[in-house]
Amino acid sequence: MKNKQEWFKEKTAAVSPEIMLETQLSADIIERIDKILKEKNMTQRDLAKKLNKSEAVVSRWTTGFPNLTLRSIAQLSIALGEPLIQIPVSIKGLEVLAALNHDAKVSGTAGMTEEEIEKEISFQFSTFTLIPSE
Repeated sequence: MKNKQEWFKEKTAAVSPEIMLETQLSADIIERIDKILKEKNMTQRDLAKKLNKSEAVVSRWTTGFPNLTLRSIAQLSIALGEPLIQIPVSIKGLEVLAALNHDAKVSGTAGMTEEEIEKEISFQFSTFTLIPSE
């Protein structure tokens, strides 16, 4: 008879690396949300109100393993006032971001005014903390 550790090892060995990484990323984001809520003395109800979402939606996002979109991560980051994820960016990446800001030429922006494009770019990139890559 297998002990619990052996059984667990066997089961996790059968899981693909992609699923393991996805699960770990979800757990890390949930942990970050919980940490920020505690630091700011906020409840899930407070967060739901800030997001104009139901408490059930926020509960799904902060428990279990939600499939968060970049948009929902951005919304959560803004509502919490802190980034949920940090992405290392190379100097080349910073140049691309600067070009996007200056040229305002972004895919999917047909029919948008320059002001609307700037607002969208600002929203998209303000939710991430850019840290230099090594």
